[in-house]
Amino acid sequence: MTGSAAAPAGSSGWYRYFQAAAGTYDDEVFTGATEDEVRELSALLELRPGQRLLDLGCGTGRHAVPLAGRGLAVTGVDLSPAMLHGRAPARTMPGSRWS
Repeated sequence: MTGSAAAPAGSSGWYRYFQAAAGTYDDEVFTGATEDEVRELSALLELRPGQRLLDLGCGTGRHAVPLAGRGLAVTGVDLSPAMLHGRAPARTMPGSRWS
């Protein structure tokens, strides 16, 4: 790619998409159900404070952040640095790790 930062080797158009969408991702209409989704995940997986949770492809952390707020030790991993940086303040939540 000329004139722009190269995507990691082997990455697809998804990398570029999520890099570009990071700034507005949490404003998308489907994110309005996040709290309901977190409640359903918590019940379905019988999550309890103190448990560890790995969120692969965590994006901006729209699920990981509220789960960490419920006392889980969350590790969020995403290929897109822009998605992770969209939640920079959440990185200070006790028990959460982001990479």
